[in-house]
Amino acid sequence: MLVLLLLLAGLLFASCQGPKNQEPVPQVLTGDYEADLQGQWDRTAGLFHSYEGIPGPQTAAPKGYEPFYVSHYGRHGSRRQIGGGGTVAWTLLNEASQAGILTPKGDSLFQDVSRLYDQHVGMDGELTLRGGQEHQGIARRMYKRFQPAFDKGGKVHCQSSKIRRCLISMSNFTGALWSQAPELEMDFITGDPTQTVIMHDYYEYDEATLNRSVALEDSVLHALVNPQHMMEAFFLPGPQTAAVVPDPYRFAKYLFYIAADAQDLLLEAGPVDVFRYFTREELLALSKFFNEKYYQTFGNTVEFGKYLRWQAKWLLEDVVNRADAALAAGNVAADLRFGHDSALFPLASLIGLDPMGTEIPAGKASESNMYLWKYLCMGSNLQMAFYKNKAGSVLVKFLYNEQETTIPALASSAPAPYYDWEELRPYLLTLCTDKSL
Repeated sequence: MLVLLLLLAGLLFASCQGPKNQEPVPQVLTGDYEADLQGQWDRTAGLFHSYEGIPGPQTAAPKGYEPFYVSHYGRHGSRRQIGGGGTVAWTLLNEASQAGILTPKGDSLFQDVSRLYDQHVGMDGELTLRGGQEHQGIARRMYKRFQPAFDKGGKVHCQSSKIRRCLISMSNFTGALWSQAPELEMDFITGDPTQTVIMHDYYEYDEATLNRSVALEDSVLHALVNPQHMMEAFFLPGPQTAAVVPDPYRFAKYLFYIAADAQDLLLEAGPVDVFRYFTREELLALSKFFNEKYYQTFGNTVEFGKYLRWQAKWLLEDVVNRADAALAAGNVAADLRFGHDSALFPLASLIGLDPMGTEIPAGKASESNMYLWKYLCMGSNLQMAFYKNKAGSVLVKFLYNEQETTIPALASSAPAPYYDWEELRPYLLTLCTDKSL
């Protein structure tokens, strides 16, 4: 019943909202962190950056092939921060305000942070209106891109994480898709067994590996970030400030958390630019730190990537098994999955998609063009589009965040970026059973 109500809400919301696509912006990466932001400072939010919705050019399928089935995995859309990310900075500023130790700039910051804090009270980690619009846009563009797969009707199987932001993302996505192709027959599932498949628990680090991960993160923070200027800008000097904010690095981190989330709450809180309180150097430093922190957490690092790729095996096996079932049945238009960043990036890394399949040393993501605002922002997604000709030959291409990508490690007899399913399938199954991961 809950899923049905969410779907109906998504249909109503989809019928009232128009597409929110941005104009395409060139994304030629140079390795210069600031230059690659292209003046769009909201991208410094990294993992918390709202989905841009900028599809790449589409390579026409070989003659005689048309899309008939899509396998999709999407991270939930823009959300509120989780736990302390939405509350800690406000709590510290509130204590400082009550103690009378905020500077005029600090008081202005407190007022702006309060607007964002109000949106987190009782709404920890919940999807925002912008997050719903992101999934509606992705669904509409997917329909338009692969229209023959949906216009024939057929079944759409939808799986979701149990977390509400994923369920509501699914509601928005399927509502928008259904509004384009109302003949589709959709079913929905969530629960513990589904959770195990689409978001498997991490491989357990041994204690030495975990300690090394924490130490690397801490070393990057202290190498990049100097919170002294912020302390002087926002707080009056004296023992009270040291008592309220004993750890300036912690304050800097949590201030960045809520500042990064402002773009995700644009429709609820209005425009709130907390980034303006940082100097250029502070903002770039904190942005790089969070880029490294979360690439190390979810990405394909030399040091820890194998642990993360391991937990994507169940998801990849589900992708292959459901594709087999769809090809055998002949009446399945799509398998849709809605989950989290912690599963999406490991899946792309395990498959070996460019550039996610490349191992990068921890702490070197930013200088390696691995920007999470581009590869793991809110709403990030992976689509596998299946094409078939009259002879029954099947080709597959991959789109990551709606841009075509390839598997450098896998040669194919089909023209790039297409892969012959008879060659791709055994490659993917080998990854599911690789005991070296």
